Amino acid sequence: MELLELPFEPASASVARRHVVHVLRTRGIEAGTCEDAALIVSELVGNALRHGQAMRGGRLTVGWQFSDSGLRIEITDGGGGRPVERRTDALAVGGRGLGIVAALARAWGYTVDDAGTTVWAQVGMRPVTGALMGLDPAEYDATG
Repeated sequence: MELLELPFEPASASVARRHVVHVLRTRGIEAGTCEDAALIVSELVGNALRHGQAMRGGRLTVGWQFSDSGLRIEITDGGGGRPVERRTDALAVGGRGLGIVAALARAWGYTVDDAGTTVWAQVGMRPVTGALMGLDPAEYDATG
């Protein structure tokens, strides 16, 4: 598992998103998968910041691992409870994050242990056939 350790602060969501997209694009993963992974990372980091606690040193970790079954993304914080997918209406201001993750991922879940809470999502991957097209990691530098 590759890991990125980040400060437990709001700016880390965009840093994590940009980094994961960059890793996926350099490995030749198609744009749709990159977009799904970017949104999943944003939602899971945002949830960790809203509902979790910082790990020792005021940090959280973002992990990803490639396998034959796809990409596994993990966000670990210092704990704060069990993630719950809420049922909200389309006009709700919040509470849709895990619903978005569930819609984009093949599966998602969590573990809670002495180290904290880890929320994971499994994303299917398709390699790009031909020239890299679609999502440009430079876009995230400008838009965050």
